[in-house]
Amino acid sequence: MELNTDKARYGVGESVIVTIDLDALAIKQRVLSLKILIKQLDHVVDERNIDVVDPTKPIDFTWTPPLEDEKGYLVEVFLMEKNHSLDQKNIAVDVSSSWKTFPRYGYLTDFSQKDPTEITQIIKKLNRLHLNGFLFYDWQYKHHQPIPSQRTEDESWLNIANDRVYASTVHGYITELHSRNMVATNYNLIYGAYEEFALANPEMGLYKDVNQKTQDKHDLPTTWASDLYLINPGDSKWQSHYLQMEKEVDTWLDFDVMHLDTLGNRGALFDATGKAVDLPLAFADFIENYRRSSDQEVLFNFVNEYAKDQVAKRGDVSFAYSELWPDRYPSYVSLANVIQRDQEYGLASVLALYMNYPKKTGQFNTPGVLLTSAVVLSSGGSILSMGDLGMLSSEYFPNNKLSMSPQLESKMTDYADFMVAYQNVLSGGMTPVHDEINITGVNTETQISPLSVWATTKENAQYKTVHLVNLLNRSDLLWRDDLAKIPEPILQKNLKLTIPYSSTIDNIYVASPDFNGGSLEKLEYKYSKGMITLTIPELDYWSMILIVK
Repeated sequence: MELNTDKARYGVGESVIVTIDLDALAIKQRVLSLKILIKQLDHVVDERNIDVVDPTKPIDFTWTPPLEDEKGYLVEVFLMEKNHSLDQKNIAVDVSSSWKTFPRYGYLTDFSQKDPTEITQIIKKLNRLHLNGFLFYDWQYKHHQPIPSQRTEDESWLNIANDRVYASTVHGYITELHSRNMVATNYNLIYGAYEEFALANPEMGLYKDVNQKTQDKHDLPTTWASDLYLINPGDSKWQSHYLQMEKEVDTWLDFDVMHLDTLGNRGALFDATGKAVDLPLAFADFIENYRRSSDQEVLFNFVNEYAKDQVAKRGDVSFAYSELWPDRYPSYVSLANVIQRDQEYGLASVLALYMNYPKKTGQFNTPGVLLTSAVVLSSGGSILSMGDLGMLSSEYFPNNKLSMSPQLESKMTDYADFMVAYQNVLSGGMTPVHDEINITGVNTETQISPLSVWATTKENAQYKTVHLVNLLNRSDLLWRDDLAKIPEPILQKNLKLTIPYSSTIDNIYVASPDFNGGSLEKLEYKYSKGMITLTIPELDYWSMILIVK
């Protein structure tokens, strides 16, 4: 049985279509029905029963969610024969008027000539991961002139890597994304230009020395169109030029968001007069001026969090997008701390993380990917990793040197469903609580520590959560898994927990993206003298205990 939804995100009052494909060969001529439960956390909000008339044809189930914004739901579909369940599959649904609170960011990078059917199939596959926004990577004609002077539907051009980009493909992707309530982001470097522009406009340059002898630039392969020369983002002429050229893009292409890329900390830099440039402040001023002159949302790449304090405090970015590198952010602790800081800024957190980075060929190491995912998602963040060419392993997005195993593809779907279904307790207004959780016979730590189960608690007025991440075989805690050799976790069974607690208890559940499609399982418990005692059946990578007050 396979489930799909027609959109990645639904507006309030918008109907949801779930398509159910049955394995007709396996079920043959049996008398079957579907039992469908739709849950918002621990509440069943709708229930349906559907007779299976023809198992060879897809079954569309239409449901209109409650008129509430920013809610995640889990749709549980059971294939029934009389009163016996033959199979169960789950899928999540996000009802949110905007993508900014629960961003799930993907990428597109192949803009070769494609017919509409191919575009639809690519986005349909990514829709299953509930990705609600896409970065259009290196789609532009030139960084300082994103679209050519001649602009027709059959127009094409060579991008900076000398790959051909077809305007019809860019248009087609944007149209398909909008049909699924996905956001299209116009990606460009905030201060990048081809050599021709830099030589013609030296007064705009960023220089490595006070005497303006060497303009800063990002070197690229000799087979590419140009190196990228860096322009002073604080220069008023550059800001005017940038805004004008992106307004021209907007008259032709229906992008929703401007994604401003950066190259991180470049060290000491100077303008054309020899004056030192405060680059973080220049970035913040640039973004503020851009937002004042445009009705588009803005994203900004905080490479290793560079300029985040200056930019995030002004509130001009939709959420915090941070490309992190292990020279400064090597461990799971680093990732969790970044997400915590983003929450203090009042911003949702998307991390660009390139797993198994040094590996040149072969497949991603599934345990390494899933452990990093468990740490980030349980901390309340998300990861930009998935797109039209698969999972990212490099900052150059077209570099698809590593592939995903069928097991990893399936698990990424499970983790995507879990992130959406439980978004209201993963990243939706939960306050960290520093409880000392104890697991009998197992090293349990409230801080991410080697050879332990990392146990963290959060709560709001309705719920308290306990997240358990299995690090019992991790001695180094390095997230990127450079050697691609992180082993599978040591599966734990029948773990007895004690949890400090001082409120009312309605019910207690456990759920995990590793088991049963993320469905909640009700737990028996004892409560005495401010302590809950309970047993969870299993812990693989990550499990979440949900206490309903």
